[in-house]
Amino acid sequence: MRERLAEARRVADEAGGRPFPPEALDTVLGHQATMAAELGIPAELTAAGVRRSLGETADGQLFLRPGPQRERETPDAMAGLDLFALYRA
Repeated sequence: MRERLAEARRVADEAGGRPFPPEALDTVLGHQATMAAELGIPAELTAAGVRRSLGETADGQLFLRPGPQRERETPDAMAGLDLFALYRA
């Protein structure tokens, strides 16, 4: 688990919130589709989630929200939650 958390932090530091040109969206969606296939999630659901999470800069570049700072905070916040207890409550 700690290794996966460290990997998530590394990816967030490298890509979270970094703008990319709209024509690179297919590459992002392709990466997400690969991950979805590994996890047994329909690629269409993953693509829809990615599209909902996009933000746009003033010059038309895209970025995946919530941005770099929140991307770095999220894994720590999630690690401190017992989701099963929350769902039961």
